[in-house]
Amino acid sequence: MTGIILSGGESRRMAKDKAFLKIDGECIIERILNVFKDIFDEIVIVTNTPEFYISYEVILVGDVIEKKGPMSGLYSGLINSKSNYNFVTACDMPFLKRQLISFMMGLAGNNDIVLPRIKDLLEPLHAIYSKSCIPFIEGYLKDGNRGLRELLGGCKVRYVEEEEIMPIDPDMKSFININTLEEYDKITEKVYELKGGI
Repeated sequence: MTGIILSGGESRRMAKDKAFLKIDGECIIERILNVFKDIFDEIVIVTNTPEFYISYEVILVGDVIEKKGPMSGLYSGLINSKSNYNFVTACDMPFLKRQLISFMMGLAGNNDIVLPRIKDLLEPLHAIYSKSCIPFIEGYLKDGNRGLRELLGGCKVRYVEEEEIMPIDPDMKSFININTLEEYDKITEKVYELKGGI
């Protein structure tokens, strides 16, 4: 299985590249890579600014179809991956858990997608996708559709339910992402508090 990080977002609400925000003294992208390197032999970063990531010694690819949102990033990652199954996440998720990713990998089986579902909320950027999704994604992109969730109707999906996730990640920290500076400030404050102000 390959690990794919989508880092092609425009970060309009942040005014800066979210991947390089620091949590507990470490860039988010480095936190993700530290988890991925323990699990995956191949790591792909989908980015339109590859010059920022050269030092990380991973595979860098650009959006094949630009300005189509995460769907384009997912498509670009899948077609450049050497693996049939791929774990896909976003560059702004600083609290990924190895145990949860490994658990999800064990559920891939004959499914096209392995996708967490917490109550009615889906987590399409903490999910496993097989290359069998590629034709469906191509169709959506050609039709001008940018929604990841609409892909699910054409694929065999194994939902990972809340009760399965709770024993591994009871606080659901794996799914925290950072969209605004206010969210970033709250997260860094919380980390500081948990460390006792050190």
